[in-house]
Amino acid sequence: ILTTPHRFSTRAFKFSIYSTSWHYPPAKMKLFLLILSTLSAWSDWSQWRGPKGNGNFDHEIHWSHKWPVSGPKKLWSTKVHIGYSGIAVSE
Repeated sequence: ILTTPHRFSTRAFKFSIYSTSWHYPPAKMKLFLLILSTLSAWSDWSQWRGPKGNGNFDHEIHWSHKWPVSGPKKLWSTKVHIGYSGIAVSE
């Protein structure tokens, strides 16, 4: 009786929902980059309404309180279809 040697381990073909996706290196890299980008953005705004809790950015640009009579310069526009929205008002 002739037999051929097994070239593959049977462990390589076991299926597990917890392990198969993590053996794929790009999946690990995507998760790492997602976590890294979240943490880098989190350092600036670590809580609701910013680092000081006042809703202001530390390097706030000093905006003019007066607009020209013709209004501000229009930078862009887009067509908006029918939809729903809500407003938020704060003092």
